Amino acid sequence: MNMRSLKTSLPVFGWLLLADVRFIWKDFFANLIDAATWPFFIIFINGYVITAMGMPENYGAFTSVSMVIIMGAYNAWAASIAIATDLCGPKNISYELTLPIPYWMVWIKNGLYLAIKSAVFNSLPLLLGKIILGNRFDLSNFSLLKFFVLYTVACLFFGMFALWSTVITKTAESHSRLELRLIGPMFFLNGWASSWATMAAVSPALGFFVRCLPWIYAYEGARASVLGQQGYLNVWLCVGMLLIFTALIMWSSIRLFKKRMDCI
Repeated sequence: MNMRSLKTSLPVFGWLLLADVRFIWKDFFANLIDAATWPFFIIFINGYVITAMGMPENYGAFTSVSMVIIMGAYNAWAASIAIATDLCGPKNISYELTLPIPYWMVWIKNGLYLAIKSAVFNSLPLLLGKIILGNRFDLSNFSLLKFFVLYTVACLFFGMFALWSTVITKTAESHSRLELRLIGPMFFLNGWASSWATMAAVSPALGFFVRCLPWIYAYEGARASVLGQQGYLNVWLCVGMLLIFTALIMWSSIRLFKKRMDCI
């Protein structure tokens, strides 16, 4: 792509992305309720009931940060269902491919939309956690800069991963099965309920395996930026690994989309 083509394509890219993002704000209050309901009950149960059963008192705070990550990943995945359905059916995306914009920019635009949708509401569990848990949620080690960078990169990964999932499956049904068989278990295996250090202490093999998967870096980096670095993987290592996984997923996704839509 030469500079002239790029100057033509970028405004089209921006307008297409803006058109998609506008729908997020259209259902603002519904999305806000969705982002708050599940975290509210999970944080309350893990902060008071589970701790009464012997878990550490700070487990509610630990869970609050976990909910930021899992809600971001879940919302990107949920939004990707419409893309998977379209690719398997009417292929309305074909219209965008007729515009003066390369196919890879059309595809990346969809990934950025999923990332933005993932990011907009899903830091809410931190606020809910502080309200519900009070002094049980210690924010004295919170770093806004580290959290902002980690959260932004994590949401970008969630968007691109969810987009990738739509082109590695052939039907909407197989996309749903992928969630049940792989994605759902991976969300939890990769650090929702425990830190990487805990998993590595239980089984070094498990610790090595989990380090090869991207979600652990989102969980660990978020906890390091909110709860403090001690006991978690280095936050900048987590940012770097997420960027590497995002680049690999994006590259694979674009190749598969080109083949799927027979783009030139």
